[in-house]
Amino acid sequence: MNNQNRQLNSHTGFSLIETVVAIAILLVVISGIMNLVYQGATSSQSQQERITATYLASEAIEFIRADRDSYWLDDIGSNTFDGWLSKNDITACQSADGCRIDARVGGEEIADCSGDCPVLEYNRNSKVYGYESGIVWTSSRYRRTVEIESLDHNNDGNDDEAIITATITWQRSGGDMSSIILQESLTGWWR
Repeated sequence: MNNQNRQLNSHTGFSLIETVVAIAILLVVISGIMNLVYQGATSSQSQQERITATYLASEAIEFIRADRDSYWLDDIGSNTFDGWLSKNDITACQSADGCRIDARVGGEEIADCSGDCPVLEYNRNSKVYGYESGIVWTSSRYRRTVEIESLDHNNDGNDDEAIITATITWQRSGGDMSSIILQESLTGWWR
């Protein structure tokens, strides 16, 4: 009976090799799951940055469109598309360096970048971007440059179209630089 008990005991339980193999398989499965979670978080962060950049570029284009419309409505019949393109603040966007746009209500501004547009500041309280400083403002990772190229399709000496290009560049969380470029064509629709 002693021999039988020994034989029975030798076949019960796990050997050391079986335990090590089971732990290795478990580690491979867990590391695969953790890698998927990490990739999902990284992808989510990247998409959030791209969405913010797209909104900032769209905001600049909409601001330029509103400026064009306001100019025409200020003096209907007298103001021209070519005249709008000749305004001081709009000519800043036609320079080689482009311009910066602060589209906040009350802070509306178009200014020449003179070399390189500054980084947008972020207001932690109101959750808006602009070019202001203070205790609630922190530097964001986004830099916005707007360029306007005027075109004269009729060859009559008057510009009749403007190509608006809004470029947002930022340093991604991983350290790489990324950018979004949006373009839109504006015309003098009141002609």
